[in-house]
Amino acid sequence: MYCVANPYLIAWKRRKRNRRAEEGAFRSLSSFLPLAATFLGAPLLQDVFLHFLSEPDQLNSGSMGFAMRLGWFCCAVMALRSYTALVRGPERAVLDPHPGNPQQLLRYLTVRCASENLVLLGCGVAMLWPLAWQGHVEQAIVA
Repeated sequence: MYCVANPYLIAWKRRKRNRRAEEGAFRSLSSFLPLAATFLGAPLLQDVFLHFLSEPDQLNSGSMGFAMRLGWFCCAVMALRSYTALVRGPERAVLDPHPGNPQQLLRYLTVRCASENLVLLGCGVAMLWPLAWQGHVEQAIVA
C-alpha cells in the first residue's frame, strides 16, 4: 500500500511494533479504555445529552441535533490533533533541518493521525448506544 516506499511510515510501523513488544499486551488494551469508559458512561449522560428520548415527538430532531454536536466535537478534536501532528509534533525539530519528501511526510502524518484517533469513532458510536437500547435502532444508525 503506502508503506512500500514511504520511509516515514516504515519507521512508524517499526516503532509501533517495538513499543508493543516492549510494553506488552496491557498497553495495547489500555488504548481501548476510553472506548470502554464511554460505553459504560453513556447511560449516565442520558439526562444531559439524550433528554429527548423521553419525548417521542422530539426523537427525530433530538437525535439529529445530538449527532450534529457529536460530529462537531469529533471534527474539533481531529483538527487539534492534526494541527499538533503537522505543526507542533515532536518530529518537526528532527525533520526541519533535513531535506525530505513533503508528500510522503504528509501521507505519514495523515495515516498516523487517523489510526491513533480511530478510537474517537468508536466513542462516537458508543455515545449513541442508549438510543438503540431504548428501541430506536433506526435513529441510532441514521445519526
